[in-house]
Amino acid sequence: MNDVEAGLDAIDAATLTPIVRAALGRDDVEVAEWQHAPFGHSLDEVYGSTRSIVRFAGTARARSGHLPWSVVLKIVTAPGTPHDPASPANGDREPLAFRSGVLARLSGISAPRCYGVVERPQGGVWLWLEEIVEGIGRQWPLERYMLAARHLAQFNGAYVAGETPVAYSWLSRSPFREVVGEMSPGVARIRGARDNRYVAQAVSPESAAALLALLDMTGPWLDALDRLPQTLCHWDAHRANLMSRTTVDGVVETVAIDWAGVGWGPIGSELSKLLSQTVNFFGVSPDDLPALDTRLFEHYMAGVREAGWTGDERIVRFGYTASSAMRLIVRTATALELAFDDRKRAGYERATGVEFGALAGTFSRTLPYYLSLVDEAGRLAVVV
Repeated sequence: MNDVEAGLDAIDAATLTPIVRAALGRDDVEVAEWQHAPFGHSLDEVYGSTRSIVRFAGTARARSGHLPWSVVLKIVTAPGTPHDPASPANGDREPLAFRSGVLARLSGISAPRCYGVVERPQGGVWLWLEEIVEGIGRQWPLERYMLAARHLAQFNGAYVAGETPVAYSWLSRSPFREVVGEMSPGVARIRGARDNRYVAQAVSPESAAALLALLDMTGPWLDALDRLPQTLCHWDAHRANLMSRTTVDGVVETVAIDWAGVGWGPIGSELSKLLSQTVNFFGVSPDDLPALDTRLFEHYMAGVREAGWTGDERIVRFGYTASSAMRLIVRTATALELAFDDRKRAGYERATGVEFGALAGTFSRTLPYYLSLVDEAGRLAVVV
């Protein structure tokens, strides 16, 4: 039995009662019984992870009878980068964000309520959080993505429209410089790689030339992104981290989970992740990408305006398209690594049940559109 398992087994009613009282909003309840189980993975996978999620559920005794309850325990077993708290890799960030109260005061989107941040004697942190139940299901209708874009923009826009900035050293800086520096050599491997059948399938000679040209633009564009209005970002706002919830008053909310990357970034950048992951989760045809892009950006821009920002729309569009270009470097390098590495490619196929050639085919069909965003960013760079 490892430390995580031992810690879970040691949880008793006295530990759970204050957490359950906070979850139910009642101070007259006592925990009667409970069970816990990992979220979506085997116990070995959960207990071996540096970020494990365990669901606790049971009943509590109250004067009015027994009440059902559930909470989520997020176990962070490898926190901390004290030499550089703004590093995107700072493992302490999410516990610090919940402890600070920043996540309880968001505009546009919501975060789960936090019932406790507990430093563990053996190291690591336990976060006791509200369980967010997805109100629609995995397959959102397209209009729900549009609402999510609007909500994200209201969140981002508040900080460029006069919201008092939050000043914590642990808020992350944009991860683009780090990831572009790390991933650019992987993209450069495309030179002379036409003999690799997956590369030949996924990247035409014209697209390969455009990707290599993009590497030469990253320095100036990263500088330009730094000059844009900077806002608070979730930094991983895609379908798997966004949940739909309807309040008792009938208001549809977007709740974002996994705040480990929260920090500063350029306006518009949040939308680039939502677009690519909408394609992955919604199964959009590559032919429909331009229309999806147009609609998502319209809703995002509407949310920015609703937040009170009155600046030039082209600034937001550059933030979005240039960020999409930076993400394309990551996407390409990751795909190429699998194309060149038999062992990693086999692992991908086992994990997903998808033959890698199918991924290469999808990549080839979507790449021209993402490269068109690179071209657009080049035309818009003059505004910054």
